[in-house]
Amino acid sequence: TGREGYAYSRTDEACDCKPLVGGGEVANCRADDITQGARLRAASWGGIRAVESSHAADLRLSPHRHAATCLTYVLEGDFLESVEGRELHMRRGSVLLKQSDAVHTNHFGASGARSLLVELPAGMLERFETRGSLFAPYPVRTIPGAARSAHRIHAELIDPDPVSELVVEGLLL
Repeated sequence: TGREGYAYSRTDEACDCKPLVGGGEVANCRADDITQGARLRAASWGGIRAVESSHAADLRLSPHRHAATCLTYVLEGDFLESVEGRELHMRRGSVLLKQSDAVHTNHFGASGARSLLVELPAGMLERFETRGSLFAPYPVRTIPGAARSAHRIHAELIDPDPVSELVVEGLLL
């Protein structure tokens, strides 16, 4: 539980991804959920949503996509994230920024994984696009050195207070 008056939600419900209209092989995750794993904690700060999620060992997620740009910070374990033929090995401390609607798969390692997923509101990254796309040529990018900020966001999720929204937004800019 967080500080008095600031509780997080705890649930073991997974994302209810549905196939694309027409029976395609790619699933669209519901707009109100950003994980197909077990939700351990969740919070919203303005338009920013965060979920701590866990995935079982050796779990493979079929191709799917999320409606919003998402930052993923690996807290424990590891997994392979495959996007457009590019495979990224994500391990503890790795940070990944994934463009909205990027079709991808995940294969979790022998010990599974626990991750922080932070969904960014539409338009938050627009000011960075003036120097070229953050996502060229792939719709994902790892962010070396971002673990410290992601760790701080996770701390705000665990123990929120009246200035958590300001802290999280500042860490994401």
